[in-house]
Amino acid sequence: MKKIRICLILILLPLLLITVTSCKIEEYEDMKHIYYQDILSQKEDEYYVYVYRYDCAVCERIKDDVIYYYKNYKKHDLPRLYVLNKGDTVNNKGINAESDDPVNFVWTYNYFDIKTPTSPYLIRVRKGQVIAAYDARTQILERLKIEE
Repeated sequence: MKKIRICLILILLPLLLITVTSCKIEEYEDMKHIYYQDILSQKEDEYYVYVYRYDCAVCERIKDDVIYYYKNYKKHDLPRLYVLNKGDTVNNKGINAESDDPVNFVWTYNYFDIKTPTSPYLIRVRKGQVIAAYDARTQILERLKIEE
């Protein structure tokens, strides 16, 4: 009886792990979020930060492409993608550009220099420094395109 239990556990455990790790990612909420103050301090040498808002029509239109990249970047050896909800003003206060804020923050090492006037926005970070920023839908989709 004990051998049967052990065999069942050995058979069911991998199935359970596969089920848990293959959770569906269908919304921005299902993705790994970071906060404004953490934009430049992730563990990877190079990564993207995708800035969105729930009420953004363009964000909604390109959501499937963003999620596809998020689900597949590892197997194509591409930079990781984090997301940041610009509408979360409690945790991300400061990212919204005011009318007099400069919006050219490429080459900065200071997260408080990063101000995004629009959504969506894609920020590329390398070794704690912003190396590129894209605010046009076509530019964002070009960067997140995965060649199969």
